[in-house]
Amino acid sequence: MGVITEEFLKKKTHEERLSFLNTELGLKNEDNKLQIIREYEELIKMVQECEENEKIELSGYICKYTAFAYEKEAEIEKAVNLMLTSVELFQKTDRKIVLAETIFSLAELFISIENYDRALSHLYDSLLLIEEKKNPELSANIYKKIGDIHLSLGDYYKSSDYYNRCIRIAQNIKNKCLVAEATNELGLVYFKMDELEKSKKLFLKSIRLFSDSGKVSKMIAPLVNLSKLYNRLSDIKKAKDNLLKAASLINKEDMLNKCIVNLELGKLYNSEREFPEAKKYLMIADSMAGSLNSSALKAEVNFEIYLHLKNTNQYKKALFHLEQYNNFKDKIFNQQILDNHQRLNILFDINSVKRESELFRSRSIELTQMNKEIVEQKKTLEKQHQEILELEKKNSVLAMAVTANHELNQPLMILQGNIEMLESIIERENNKTQYVKLINNIKSSLQRIIAILNKFKGNNNISFSQYSDKTRMVIFNENNNKEDL
Repeated sequence: MGVITEEFLKKKTHEERLSFLNTELGLKNEDNKLQIIREYEELIKMVQECEENEKIELSGYICKYTAFAYEKEAEIEKAVNLMLTSVELFQKTDRKIVLAETIFSLAELFISIENYDRALSHLYDSLLLIEEKKNPELSANIYKKIGDIHLSLGDYYKSSDYYNRCIRIAQNIKNKCLVAEATNELGLVYFKMDELEKSKKLFLKSIRLFSDSGKVSKMIAPLVNLSKLYNRLSDIKKAKDNLLKAASLINKEDMLNKCIVNLELGKLYNSEREFPEAKKYLMIADSMAGSLNSSALKAEVNFEIYLHLKNTNQYKKALFHLEQYNNFKDKIFNQQILDNHQRLNILFDINSVKRESELFRSRSIELTQMNKEIVEQKKTLEKQHQEILELEKKNSVLAMAVTANHELNQPLMILQGNIEMLESIIERENNKTQYVKLINNIKSSLQRIIAILNKFKGNNNISFSQYSDKTRMVIFNENNNKEDL
């Protein structure tokens, strides 16, 4: 019997058991994560002897805290499955706030794997279970996460709206750390919109708020963002200084920030052609990226290493990292398509309008005006339904664009990389073997592009195939009489 299970057995009342789980599995999750995972099944079996209602609630907490432990071990699929089980269990209880918090945790897991559609759905579900006045901190955190999703989808207007909602509530409850987080993200919105002066003020404010609240390690994100801003302004010294300060704040287990900061340092030194320093930081970023779930970050690391190796005439290694970059870009291709559709669904989907109407109805602030907006939203549902039907027609064009992008992207990238390296080789050395290999790669990619374009040329024989749950893809059927190029 495990040590946690043994201690759990000593607790006689339901309240004592709940308190024990919240302490040993909740508050001490980071310290006990491996022990929690090992004893999960033993604990679940132990609570089966309790009364039905107590068994359900205790099992819900055990599943939830074990999910957190798996998340810390980067086993996200197991974490998601256990968190879903926890949600199902809490739905059978009267613990509405605990259910809302658990659904919020589930949404965070989906955000971590860039599944924004499901994350957004769960965030709305969580909001519907609570009242802003009674649960301000959870409401503010939900608003921030919704803002994060809209920022990732490129909807800057909505993201800024939700960040401002979060900041307003966080200021009211005097949560400086949460104000600082939302302020940093709001600064990133303005940075994306090229409003650099506003962006700079918000990043600096975020750093100051984190410092005042004693959350020094949280300063890493705004410091990195401030470095990117100075880099865009061509102030390389300040860009480096902010990154080095961020690097000094990272703890040894924070793989994500280690990867991001070292990648940005590698980029800076690459741009300055300080290649030994660039290599040092890029190798660290590459080693960190392997333990992370973000294909986008892995793609960015490999592309920057490719540029470094090409600039230092290491062509064979450069080509390997270029191919790795393309592989990771291909992995996130489906998610990019879904992101485009999520933008459309968020704007036009009737169920989303109904859900936001219910959220507005539950808010007490400016209730009369909000109710009026709800009535207007209901009146326009039918009109928006017609817009959706029209949108479906436009999706045919989107499907064709998806096909072209997917088919042409990789051969064009490989073609570009080989041409650049071929030019460098011709300038520096007479390597006939490598010359022939690169020329063959170029010819192969050219033939592939020509074949694809030939499919598009004068081909009226098309059909649609389901690419994913919400995406169709155009299929160009082969003509019986092929036209010679």
